Amino acid sequence: MTNIIQEAFPARIKGMHFVNESAVVDGIFAIIRPFLKEKLKQRIRMHGTEYGTLHELTGTEVLPTELGGDGGPLEQMAQEWKEKLQSFEDTMVQSNKFGVVKMGELDGARGRQDSCMKQWLRSSFFYWKCG
Repeated sequence: MTNIIQEAFPARIKGMHFVNESAVVDGIFAIIRPFLKEKLKQRIRMHGTEYGTLHELTGTEVLPTELGGDGGPLEQMAQEWKEKLQSFEDTMVQSNKFGVVKMGELDGARGRQDSCMKQWLRSSFFYWKCG
C-alpha cells in the first residue's frame, strides 16, 4: 500500500496536512510511518487541534474560518472550487478525446502521419491529435 502511494500515485504529493484527526488515525500513521520514504514522511503533518503549525506552513489566506483562516466558511470555499472546476468541464472533455502516448514510446511514433501534431497540455502526459 505504501509503495503504491509513493511510486504509483498519479500526482506529486507536496504536502498532506491532517487536522482534528483522532487517536486512531495517529496510531495507524505511527504503524505506517516506518515504511514511508523520508521525503514523504516530512511532507505529512499531523496538526491535531493546534492550528498554529498549519498557519505557519500554509498561511491563513487559503484556510477556511473553521480552521482559523481568512478564506471564508468551508462550505462557501468548497462551492467556489466546485464552480471553478466545473467551468473547465468543456476543456477537459475536449482533452479526453486525444489518445495518450507514453513518454518512452515517443521515438516509436515516427511512423505516424505527418498531419499528427504533438500538443503539450498542462499535465504530465503527451497527447497526439491526428487530423
